[in-house]
Amino acid sequence: MFGSRMLLASCAFVAFAARVAFNADLQKEPPGSTPGCSVIGQDLLGMEDIVTWRQSVLIADPGSVVPGFKNSPEKIPQGGLVAVDFRSGEPRLHELEIKNAPDSWPFHPHGISLSNRTGRLYVVNHGGASSIGTRIEVFQLAEGKDGLPAISWLMAVADGQRFGN
Repeated sequence: MFGSRMLLASCAFVAFAARVAFNADLQKEPPGSTPGCSVIGQDLLGMEDIVTWRQSVLIADPGSVVPGFKNSPEKIPQGGLVAVDFRSGEPRLHELEIKNAPDSWPFHPHGISLSNRTGRLYVVNHGGASSIGTRIEVFQLAEGKDGLPAISWLMAVADGQRFGN
């Protein structure tokens, strides 16, 4: 059952990414529909990665990849992380609050990895050349309200330097 939910999330991601690419004039023809796939979030940008946090709950990074092709990261909206929750049988998106993040922090996620052993989430952040540049953000995950992930920023690593706690 979980495998079919992961397939549905992947199909939803592919369908949504194709729609974003079409809207960004990266494709000349609108994408065809794929049987069994549907768009689950109209307001999100194309997701780069999806990781399994708990059975039936995924974490995704609706990153700013497509607008970043045309503009610098400083000129596009702040990014974030979302949970894709399949526990009710239908996919539901939840924006995740990131606690302990630095002030005035440009966050443009583009690639994530989860360590099930440590409960840490590693996120590539293309924060912008004139501010923080590209670095790896490290977050600690815990179970939050409603069984969704609670995310706390721990530190960042870039060019051999460690930033944060």
